[in-house]
Amino acid sequence: VLAAYYLSLTTRPVYKATTTAIIKQVNTNAAGLILNPVGATVSQRLKNEIAVLKSFSLHEEVVSDMIKTGAAYESALFGTRYIRKRYRAGSWFVDWIIGEPDSVLNPDSLSYKGIVRTVEKLRSSTNVNTLRETDVLVIEVNSTDSTDAIYLANLITTKYYNWDLAGGRGDIQFVLTFLDSQITKYEKRLVESEETLRNFQTEKQIYTLDGSTDLLLADLIKYESVYFTNIAELEVSQRRVEYLKSQLSDSEQALIEEIVSTNNPMIVALRERIAAMEAQKVQQMVDEGWTENSTQARDFQRRIEEMKARLTELTQNLILSGWSEQDPFAASQAIFNRIVEQEVEVHSSRIRAEEYRKLVVQMSSRLNELPTQILNYARLERERKLNENLYLTMKQKYENSRITEAGQRGKVRILDPAVIAVKVKPDKKKYMLLGIFFGLSLGFGLAFFREYLDNTVKAVEQLERKGLTVMGIVPDIHKDGGRRVSNQALKPSKGGHEFRRRLITYEDPKSPIAEAYRTLRTNISYSKAKHKIKSIIISSPQPGEGKSTTVANLAIAFAQLRKRTLLIDTDLRTPVQHNVFEYPRGPGITEYLVGDIEDFNSVVHHTKIENLYLVTAGNLPPNPSELLGSQKMSDLVEKLEHEWDMILFDSPPLVAVTDASMISAEIDSVLMVVKAAQTDRNAVDRALDTLKNVKAPLAGVVLNGVKPESLAGKYSYYYSYYQYYYADDGKNKKKGRKGK
Repeated sequence: VLAAYYLSLTTRPVYKATTTAIIKQVNTNAAGLILNPVGATVSQRLKNEIAVLKSFSLHEEVVSDMIKTGAAYESALFGTRYIRKRYRAGSWFVDWIIGEPDSVLNPDSLSYKGIVRTVEKLRSSTNVNTLRETDVLVIEVNSTDSTDAIYLANLITTKYYNWDLAGGRGDIQFVLTFLDSQITKYEKRLVESEETLRNFQTEKQIYTLDGSTDLLLADLIKYESVYFTNIAELEVSQRRVEYLKSQLSDSEQALIEEIVSTNNPMIVALRERIAAMEAQKVQQMVDEGWTENSTQARDFQRRIEEMKARLTELTQNLILSGWSEQDPFAASQAIFNRIVEQEVEVHSSRIRAEEYRKLVVQMSSRLNELPTQILNYARLERERKLNENLYLTMKQKYENSRITEAGQRGKVRILDPAVIAVKVKPDKKKYMLLGIFFGLSLGFGLAFFREYLDNTVKAVEQLERKGLTVMGIVPDIHKDGGRRVSNQALKPSKGGHEFRRRLITYEDPKSPIAEAYRTLRTNISYSKAKHKIKSIIISSPQPGEGKSTTVANLAIAFAQLRKRTLLIDTDLRTPVQHNVFEYPRGPGITEYLVGDIEDFNSVVHHTKIENLYLVTAGNLPPNPSELLGSQKMSDLVEKLEHEWDMILFDSPPLVAVTDASMISAEIDSVLMVVKAAQTDRNAVDRALDTLKNVKAPLAGVVLNGVKPESLAGKYSYYYSYYQYYYADDGKNKKKGRKGK
């Protein structure tokens, strides 16, 4: 939780700016609707637009534009706008010493790799999604600066809009470029022809033609102008087709070429009918004197347009029949449609140009019959007039195309530009909730993992589930219910500086630990044994579990009950009772069992505790198990049970050696000491198996070293009572001393 709180304070804020744009489907004719039915490729079309918005090229253009316009000099994207890290002492200290840096980076000095890194950084901070069940795109840009986020979101959307607009106007731009070159060419030719005609008139003094020649020349110029106009329209249509084909891949170009040059009988028949109608219209206009606005000419044109629409539809249906529902060419359907339309216009323009060419050739032959001077003048006038007409025609078409371009709109509409930027990071509530969740999860996980790995005995219930009787519970001697243990009870013994006395029952008789040993004494005295217990072996599954401390304090508890108690240290491997009671280790029980001492009473020592006597271990023998399992040891136990009220034996661990099991058959009862949070449960099971194999009379177990706060139920109530009683007693003593 603290880490999450620190993260929420120190994380550099991130702002998100959002723009929206709608994608409109551009289909203006029935054939286009057939090729692109509603809903068939909407998903794919939107995916294509998202890919464009996320493309490297678009973002590279944005980055380049920022460098050119100077916006990169004050931008968090380029690192040229300094943003201090929040609540970080190091950042504040650096700013205080050296001041805030004016600029971290010079955009003009960026290498190509630096530009690529900047573009990729911008791409990673740009997200594009669609609103469900709509054609609306949502463009989101994240930045550490709110102004930067708004600027970048609007710039990316604007660049995308311009890209789409340029794609829609691409062929018109191509045509405008061509027409502009034609205007320049015909303007130059017109000037040259006028200059040539003027010079001829000055030289030959011929300024007019007679009536018939003038009419013939006018007709020739008119039809020749129409012829060259059709040639220009044919070239424009061809240029448009070339441009549109350049937008396709190689495989798509091969497909459209195959479709356009097909030998399908219906398409071939329609082309022939269109050619015948175009030829008939031109001939009728010449013979009957029709103009383009004449009723008959308009009727011819209507029928030609119907056949052209039918031809376009058939061609597009032929393309459609060769596609599957998931054909990769579906994304280029709009370009295919426009190519087909332009190919039909190319065919019609070529037919009209051919018909007008024939008329021009026919009238030119009539013009050649004139006298030489008149013919030369007519030719110069014809060339001037033709260039003038072509120049004016190209100029008009150029202006019409400019108007068309101005009215041309792409499929992208910007709905909402970015106005504000919303802070999305750090989300303090989210961070804190995640911190709490992961903190609790980690805590519980570690607790359960630790519990899973911990195979020690920690609770009374674990022993009771094994069918054992818990004779007593002894708290941890260092945590005596929160009550300070007296220094006398824990002072170092004279027998060894490493060993500390733990005679709590004698040194601190009013402590809860001393009361626990007295409770253990009571439970042993009133246990449901077959006969009265007079001899007890105190052992443990493993070393270091407090059996020696338990047997010493239990012996004191029995002695305080005015019972003649004998404590015998039969741990002939690591004896400690001589250190506890501060006696020499030998002579002891070992010397009596090997026969060095005949009188057992000579190794019995009277302790300073009334009614408590001690037999030390003596010298350490090489065969302790054989000595403790000997007949002499068996006879000694039987003899002592008649002479003493209680005999307690301090024995080695049950799992480590077999000493305890060797004498357990002669003893009234066995008491096993288990230390909480230290004794392995498997060791307890092995110790129980050992006692079961020798049929030892196990009275129960003592749970030693228990922390009072870990107890529950009746045990918790028991220690809470004694803690309250002795704490109150301690307060009364303090008050008494204060009063004195």
